[in-house]
Amino acid sequence: MACGLPAAVSGCSALPEIGRDAAAYFDPSNAEEMAAVIGSLLRDQSRRREMAEKGLRRAADFDWGKTATETLEFYRAVVGNP
Repeated sequence: MACGLPAAVSGCSALPEIGRDAAAYFDPSNAEEMAAVIGSLLRDQSRRREMAEKGLRRAADFDWGKTATETLEFYRAVVGNP
């Protein structure tokens, strides 16, 4: 997603929470479904473009500086040190 490409990923674990509507999901134990999802992205140029744009916006939410700042703020709140 961060590279501007559509993402086809497993619909299991935390990936749907991370990708939200910016990724296409498949059941990783179902090879036919995986192929269908990837194939649909390969065939549908407008969907590819839409997913790529959504992916870039979603990937921007994951920034190491932002993560470090939010983690530090959380630790300070927990120990009562503003």
